[in-house]
Amino acid sequence: MNPGRYTLKSFFTYQNLDQVLIPEIQRDYVWTTENVGKLIKSLLEDFHEDDRYAVEVTSEKLNIFPPQVKDLFVRALEQQKPFSNIGFLYAYSDSDDPNKYMLIDGQQRLTTLFLILMFLYIREGNQEKFRRGYFANKLPKVDYKVRENAHVFLIDYIGFLLGGGDISQVKNQFWFYKSYETDQTITAFVSNYQHIIMLLNKQDLTTEYIENQVEFWYFDTNKSEQGEDLYLYMNSRGETVETNENIKAELLQRRSDADKQQYGLKWEEWQHLFWENRDKSPTADRGFNEFLRWIKMIEVVRDGKKDNNLTETLRQLRENDKFSSDGLTMEKVESCYLALKRLLAVDLGVMFDIAFLRKQPDIKDYISLFPLLMFAERYTDASPSELKRYVRFFYNVTRFENVSKSPYQYMAQTVQMTAQFIAGRNRDVARLATSLLRLDYDNLLTKEEIWKLKMYAQATGQEYYRTELEDLFWEAEDFVLCNGRIRFLWEIMNFDPDNPKKALFKKATFISFYQTFKQLFNNPNDILRRAFLAKGDYSIADGNSSILGGSRWSFGQSLDSWRTILHDEDKVRYLRALLADVIRRKRENKTLTNPQVLKDIADAYISNGSEDEWIYHFIANPGVLAYCQDKYIVLTDENVDGIYLLSGKLAVVNGYEPLKKFAVKTAKQLAKAG
Repeated sequence: MNPGRYTLKSFFTYQNLDQVLIPEIQRDYVWTTENVGKLIKSLLEDFHEDDRYAVEVTSEKLNIFPPQVKDLFVRALEQQKPFSNIGFLYAYSDSDDPNKYMLIDGQQRLTTLFLILMFLYIREGNQEKFRRGYFANKLPKVDYKVRENAHVFLIDYIGFLLGGGDISQVKNQFWFYKSYETDQTITAFVSNYQHIIMLLNKQDLTTEYIENQVEFWYFDTNKSEQGEDLYLYMNSRGETVETNENIKAELLQRRSDADKQQYGLKWEEWQHLFWENRDKSPTADRGFNEFLRWIKMIEVVRDGKKDNNLTETLRQLRENDKFSSDGLTMEKVESCYLALKRLLAVDLGVMFDIAFLRKQPDIKDYISLFPLLMFAERYTDASPSELKRYVRFFYNVTRFENVSKSPYQYMAQTVQMTAQFIAGRNRDVARLATSLLRLDYDNLLTKEEIWKLKMYAQATGQEYYRTELEDLFWEAEDFVLCNGRIRFLWEIMNFDPDNPKKALFKKATFISFYQTFKQLFNNPNDILRRAFLAKGDYSIADGNSSILGGSRWSFGQSLDSWRTILHDEDKVRYLRALLADVIRRKRENKTLTNPQVLKDIADAYISNGSEDEWIYHFIANPGVLAYCQDKYIVLTDENVDGIYLLSGKLAVVNGYEPLKKFAVKTAKQLAKAG
């Protein structure tokens, strides 16, 4: 049988097809009434969509046109009709009888459609027409012939129904044996047909629609040239073969007949996982294609020594919808599928999101996703805590500043590092800090990350403490301004793992500083900025102003600007002083709120400050920072006369004020108001 798109009728009436057989190795007919209901719902929606294109055209109306015009009109009407596409069917011809085809994939769909079609013919009173079209040599064209019970039952069952039998009386027939009651395929034949009657008895769905507008793509896995033929055939019609279908066909071609049956069955099971998690996508293709892309990219990296332009190869793989099965095997897809299934059963939060299967993840997500999949594949008994610890390290890597500049390079390195890590039979992620890998991957294993891992490793054997420490650090890392980096908090609490005199980590001190920091900086405002300035000039350079001829400075507004300030070693001492002062004042007076404490800190500076210092005006006059809506100034000289306030980020007409002039003006306004 040639590859291509078939309607149900054109497939079953193909001149060289006698029967489609479901072999013993295939699973039972396991579709539930829920599965059947979903298929019928989809068919009915498509069928009623067809009504929108209905045009009342009689033979009399057509005959007034010349033949060539009439043909064009009929073809145009046919092209407008919506079709119900049920995907791909995979089969191969029986070596003993080439007119019989062994079905590898599509059993559940094809069997259900056969039952639906039989019901519609019976309802219309056209049983004999059904026999002529869908029987060969007195046997139904869908048969479980190599499965004795199912085959014998099916012959009796279909004959009974076509002969006018009542479905409710099937189990009372002499040919319905006791053993049938526990046969999954037989019970599904009965219950699903009853459900079909219930759902369609009052519907206007027609045999014509099911026969001529339910379509699928057929592929013969015994004929290797059909892969290219099918691709060319579909392309010539503006159709596309989904990547997962192409890869499936290519991988099955390389297998024995027994393997084809086995893996055809497994592939259907794998595909079902992506169907269940497809969200609003109409098919399982998007998720399955993406999953196969993950495996392909991992294998390309593992074999990367043969590729002199690895990052470009990875880029092409990610950006192109089509890729080959080179480097893939059924065994590899299966082991990764099982790993994926285990991961879906574990709550890893944003580090492994089911949405990754619904749309293509950001390239940075691959940096943590690929190592996790590899780890789960290698360690099939990995506990949820082991999985979480492993992916957590790489998730933090995704937040490194340099990742966005060369994401494919980072992604390749995380895969290579994981491959070496598991090849060395390492399991605890903390081993990354003590293994020789740290010498080859110093851009991943930064000083801060190494010390975190070492601290976790030192807690091994005291599981509660390690878990507590991890939870503490992970919470701090996830705070929006930390963005994975908490070393500045260590510096604030005077903890330095490299200095023996400061190497004692005090959990209570860390918690105190972190919680205070989080409360103050959760939503930075001007009173915080004024109190912060009271401890020192924490502003950072951020470009230049050609109009004013000076450098532009930021007091923190965007996430990036605050992160730069907090991770600037020169600014840490000011932050330490601020947090320590807040903690002290609140300890002395527990009734004080954070805004009150910050105001007290600003007032303490004002009482001793001088108007000759530019910083004084920012602390003493709330209107200064209020004017700077984006918190920028331009510095032309390091005194009050050399500072310009910017209402936005850029110096534009009527968008800046000299600090000294603004301070005098607002001081007069305040005095007048007072």
